[in-house]
Amino acid sequence: MYFNNILCVSSREMTDGIVTYANYKKLVARQKIDVVKRGGGEDNPSLIRWDNMPDRLKEAYVEKFGDPKATERYAAFTSLVEPDYEAERFFAEYTFDDGSHLSPEAQTKYTANARILNAAVRSQNWRKPYIKALGGTVGVNAYISQAVNAIRNDERFAHTLPESERRLADKIAEYRRVGYACIVSGYHKNRNAGKVLTGDQESTLRMLLGSYRNLDNEQITMLYNTMAAKMEWKTIGASTVDNYRRKWDLFTYGLNAGETAFNNNRQMLVKRSAPSAGMMYWTADGWDVELLYQKTSIDKNGHRVTTYHNRLTVVLVLDPSVKYPIGYAIGDHENAALIREAFRNAMRHTRELFGKMYRPAQIQTDHYGRGTLQSFYEAASTKYYTPARVKNAKSKVVEPYFKRLNHDYCQMEMPNWAGYGIKSKSQPNPDYLDKIKHNFPDEDGCRAQIEYIIACERRAKLQDYMTAFNALPEAQRHELSEADYLYHLGESTARTIRLQPMGICPTISGIQYYFDCFDTRFRQYNYLDWTVKYDPADMDRILVAGDDDRVRFVCERKHVQPMALGDRTDGDSEELARVRQYNRDLKEMVMDRNQEDYDRVRSLMEEVGKDEVMLTKVLLTDSQGRHKDRRNQARLTGSARKALAAAMEKEAVEAEREQQRESEDYLNRRVNFADFLQ
Repeated sequence: MYFNNILCVSSREMTDGIVTYANYKKLVARQKIDVVKRGGGEDNPSLIRWDNMPDRLKEAYVEKFGDPKATERYAAFTSLVEPDYEAERFFAEYTFDDGSHLSPEAQTKYTANARILNAAVRSQNWRKPYIKALGGTVGVNAYISQAVNAIRNDERFAHTLPESERRLADKIAEYRRVGYACIVSGYHKNRNAGKVLTGDQESTLRMLLGSYRNLDNEQITMLYNTMAAKMEWKTIGASTVDNYRRKWDLFTYGLNAGETAFNNNRQMLVKRSAPSAGMMYWTADGWDVELLYQKTSIDKNGHRVTTYHNRLTVVLVLDPSVKYPIGYAIGDHENAALIREAFRNAMRHTRELFGKMYRPAQIQTDHYGRGTLQSFYEAASTKYYTPARVKNAKSKVVEPYFKRLNHDYCQMEMPNWAGYGIKSKSQPNPDYLDKIKHNFPDEDGCRAQIEYIIACERRAKLQDYMTAFNALPEAQRHELSEADYLYHLGESTARTIRLQPMGICPTISGIQYYFDCFDTRFRQYNYLDWTVKYDPADMDRILVAGDDDRVRFVCERKHVQPMALGDRTDGDSEELARVRQYNRDLKEMVMDRNQEDYDRVRSLMEEVGKDEVMLTKVLLTDSQGRHKDRRNQARLTGSARKALAAAMEKEAVEAEREQQRESEDYLNRRVNFADFLQ
């Protein structure tokens, strides 16, 4: 710029990568540079004379900012170059057909070009002032071209517009018609365009890429080029196939890997948070534990054969609030019985933790055995049973939990660890495993290892889980009674059973059991066939249900009394007294019911009088020799007759009971049959 007709550069430019501010101060003090105007603040820098500035500084300045003499000549043009925030937004949001964006470098370059084109358009719009300013010696388009080229290397105006005056004029004309879009180069617009152009060609290549045979690039190239020769298409190379393989991965991945892989790896997944409190949500799954054990069996030839590749399966119930293993069951393989036992174990464990059994509000499992287990799952939860989508392992937090147990316990502590999986690179040395296989535990030892793992997990997370349970509001805690537990979650005997004098005596797994119920109502239903519901892990109590399941009783295992008094131990006397008290209560209930029935019938008889009784017992005619008429007049209606018949039957029962010594005093206090018969 000029100051008092002196060509100057600013101190801000000099300290912007040419000299340091300290060196600049030294140059001024030594009068190596001539300051013709003192600055004052950020927006008013000092001005330095250009002509007498050292050559090395001039060269550095020209390299960075361009020749100030040339730049100054086109100051009228550069004064029109202004920031364009709309261009910045346009190029930042610009997308191609495949959804990709411009690189940050391209966005910066295209925004700078837009600023220069804006200045060029303004210059053309103000043609007359420019012609006057230039003295009519050069055309406006020529001036614009010269200015654009003069500031090309100036960092403040750096751009990549055409150097040719004609091509620049064409670009300006296109910019007027199209706008920002014309600035994007053909390279970027067509950067993904290759030799495959038509829809037929693309479809052919995509079908080859998506083949279930998972062909490699060379095989696809050969097949495509065979088709191209017949269709007169351009041939392609393996590198082109590889580019399209990456570009069309979304469309071909499912065809290559299957629907399950597509669902798990290409579809949008839901991000879920852990339950805010314990007992809100349980999830369960089976785990083939990566621990080997040895097993000896007899083959068909009668030889003893020991195998060392055997593994156990655990069905584990997990509360994800703190990833606490609330229940588990160990078996040879996953099946419905093992799943039910895992949930029963979970319910029993809630009683160990909280003093009562509780059910969770929600249960999620996979679809294994859903047809036979759905009612079981619905009974085990209080509100929701939500099975995971088929083959959607990522929806279950229990899967990564198994992986962590395998890593933290099996791999670290168990010498019989079998590895992570067939595809995993982290595997134990098979040769060493073969050497130590004779030291593998048997099945019981392997079970003990698994129980140890779960015990460690429970111990480590116990306090956190108790805190999580306490966070559950009281209204959301759903207690599970012992009767409901056995009825909904227990196993059932295949056959029904009748009440015997010794109680309920089922045979379960080849063992004879004896149960009885201390509820006095139980023996009123001795005519029913009972279905027995039981927990195989706790045979101290069972539940019996009648034919229509509306009548249910919890029975407890009978206490076995020793015959010899000398064999008695603590508790025997108390249990014997408990049985005797029950029998007294039962007999009292029966007598009370009989007395109630007798009193009711006696009241009925007093209402109708005693004529009917006498006429039915003594055949006395009236003065006309007729008996039936008199009897029929006194005959009661149907309901009364039935009541009378019942009363007479009760009389017979009571008379028989009078012969029993232990009830004689009781009846004498309440009934005087002599008064009634008179």
